[in-house]
Amino acid sequence: MLFHMHRRLGRLRTAARRGADRQPLKLSIKEYMKGLRALGIVILDDSVAGKIWHKGRVPIETDRGPSHSSDKCVLDILTIAEQFFVLQDSQRAESWVKTALFVEDIASGGCPEMFALRYQDVLVRQEWFDFVHRVLHAEVMTILSLHVRK
Repeated sequence: MLFHMHRRLGRLRTAARRGADRQPLKLSIKEYMKGLRALGIVILDDSVAGKIWHKGRVPIETDRGPSHSSDKCVLDILTIAEQFFVLQDSQRAESWVKTALFVEDIASGGCPEMFALRYQDVLVRQEWFDFVHRVLHAEVMTILSLHVRK
């Protein structure tokens, strides 16, 4: 079943990138969110347009992580973030990159540098890589500033 869902998602993403109609891309994002829910992630803001309800926070519940398959969750979250990037919604893209970093941190105790290294193959398009790198760098600066204040 998951195999067929991923094939369908791939077709939606391809259709969205070829044409001016972005609706297939938004539908694809919604389907990826359904997959994350199936893996135990509670999504607090599943909007794909309009007002952002989680401004400044990750759009998932942070008191628990995925029940299993955390690597797959991170990859799917990065796919959601990249799709928002393609839709030129940088606020949502940034919050989903931070979500991927959060889930990775729960699973492996990783840091932004390790995250970038582990998922470098996913971040192949240069402008997408640059965007993710800026978000990760901002997270490192935030972490450092918290340690300096202590």
